Amino acid sequence: MALILGTFGLAILAWWGSTGLIVLAVRSSEQRHNIVMIGAAFMAALGVAALIASSGSTTPVSAFSAFVGALLIWAFFEVAFLLGWVTGPRKTPLPANVTGSERFRFAVQTVIYHELALIGTLVFLTVTLWSSANHVGVMIFALLWVMRLASKFILFLGARHSLSELSPPRLAYLQTYFCTDRTTILFPIVMALGMVNFVFLARAALISDAPFFIVAHVLAATFMLLALAELMFLNLPFRDSALWAWAIPNSKGSSIG
Repeated sequence: MALILGTFGLAILAWWGSTGLIVLAVRSSEQRHNIVMIGAAFMAALGVAALIASSGSTTPVSAFSAFVGALLIWAFFEVAFLLGWVTGPRKTPLPANVTGSERFRFAVQTVIYHELALIGTLVFLTVTLWSSANHVGVMIFALLWVMRLASKFILFLGARHSLSELSPPRLAYLQTYFCTDRTTILFPIVMALGMVNFVFLARAALISDAPFFIVAHVLAATFMLLALAELMFLNLPFRDSALWAWAIPNSKGSSIG
């Protein structure tokens, strides 16, 4: 039980700390953006190295190492997106009176480069680590991608409280593609499927006797739970920025989450 609780706590701390550092980095002055991207690329390289170095080991330390490696790679793409470096060809608000399939097409054009980069990275990690003993990094990266994709569809189809202070003003045009007058039916479906997955992962951690599998499943279950919490933020009157006030001390107004 100590291993489960310790891993759960470390995962929460990694989520909270990494999110805050990303927000802090992308809110730096425009003159520092090149430095931020170089730093993010360096951390991503360390993440790849961590995944490869831990790929042949099945210890609790190697499971956590792969987990951190996946987070570092994911953080690179988050920074690239929030800085506006890897988004999509469309960087303007949704034109008036655009609805239906055309609205969807325009929305896809705002994020398509980012999505293709994530898919390509997931394929690369899967192929590279396919024959390895440690798949924790691939599992975490895949979980993050699936839940982020689900959140984008929910934002597009309907989330009443989708505005957030965490994203920089440079991406403010994205809010015009969000639907805030209703809650889409996709939201409870994703929440239900996510809870089923969480229960499966949590049960796997509880019944396992191998420390490596316990840590691996606790890490995945924790991030599954956190992803569901972030989806809840989209439909509840809760200021998610309150969790990272230290990263946005001078923020005013709202932008996009």
